[in-house]
Amino acid sequence: MHAGLLAALNAVRGELPAPVAPVAAVVLHALREPAPVRARTAAAARAYGAVGGAAYDRLTDLGVLSRPPRAGHHLYVDLSELRGPLTRRGITDAVDLERHLTWRLGRPVPGGHRFGDAPDDLRARLSTLPLLGADDRQRLATLAARDPLEQPHVRAALTFLESAFGELSAD
Repeated sequence: MHAGLLAALNAVRGELPAPVAPVAAVVLHALREPAPVRARTAAAARAYGAVGGAAYDRLTDLGVLSRPPRAGHHLYVDLSELRGPLTRRGITDAVDLERHLTWRLGRPVPGGHRFGDAPDDLRARLSTLPLLGADDRQRLATLAARDPLEQPHVRAALTFLESAFGELSAD
């Protein structure tokens, strides 16, 4: 990718404006995939895999449907099996679900209607990034940990997520 990008820029005699040049240098460095970039990418994949898998296990134990995480940092959850308890709480569609989960978790949780699902489907997309830590220091500690699930802030975040969904499934 690095060589191709440089060849394309040279072919069109592309010059970068001064404010963009430092950013482009960082991007070109990353495209070379030096050892630190590869190590960080591998650490992030391990952390997202462990934390996403743990979130999946906790949510499916509560009756939330989801495919197991395979790549990326999102879980797509389907709460249609919990329609009865949700309806009694006034949550009848993806918009209500989005509003409630965003309020309860304190972060955006887009409903499935934003991704092409029918509005009355009780689906949402959960980012697992907040489970890695509340700030850069915690997230870096999670990436560096031999077992991300042993990090106190990760355990607390998973417990909070489980509690929020447990409330929804309680009758």
